[in-house]
Order: sequence, then structure tokens, then C-alpha cells
Amino acid sequence: MAFGQTATHAWTFTYLKAEPGHEDRLYKFIKKNWLAMDSMAQTQGLLKSYRLLKNGNKENTAWDVVVVVEYADERGYEGIKDAFEKIRQAHQRVLIDGKGMPELGRVVKSENLID
Repeated sequence: MAFGQTATHAWTFTYLKAEPGHEDRLYKFIKKNWLAMDSMAQTQGLLKSYRLLKNGNKENTAWDVVVVVEYADERGYEGIKDAFEKIRQAHQRVLIDGKGMPELGRVVKSENLID
């Protein structure tokens, strides 16, 4: 796509840092919760794709995992917010070893990109 043309897709990259010793638990928590909701959203046609990736660069310790979500248009999450909130409200949070997000990690950075 040439610079200045209207975007057709948007991506959100959400970087998370695990609390010390909780890297695997954070990964599992994101899969059981965030990706479970993203799967429902994709089934409903709200998302095009989603991924959970681990940081493979041991020298970069700023983040441990990144969630990448592809949206159908440049509005990104804003374009599906109301419908996604219904999914979030229906979701039953799954704890990992009795721990939730506050104990396992935190979002350290979020980026919105368009093509």
C-alpha cells in the first residue's frame, strides 16, 4: 500500500512483563483468558487473527510475551469495542495456580499499527 492511502487493517501489539518466576503462568493465563475471548471474537467475525508470542531475545528483558491482534479495518479495537465487551462480560476468568493478572504480570507497552 502506498503511503497516504487509507488503511485496510489494524494490529494491536500488547507487550507484557511477567512478575519474577511467573513467565509460564502468565503465558498460560493469557491463553486461557485473553485468547479465549479473542477466539470467540474471531468466530463472530470481529477479529481477523490473533497470536501470543514469547520473547526469544534473552538480552531484551523489557517484556516476556506479546499479544498480536489483527482487526478487519483501521478502527482496530474501537471498531469492535461494544461487541467485545459482551464477550468479556460472559467470560469466566481462569486463574493459574490461584493467581490472576495482578499477581502474574502487567502490560508494559501497547502499539497500534495500520497497513
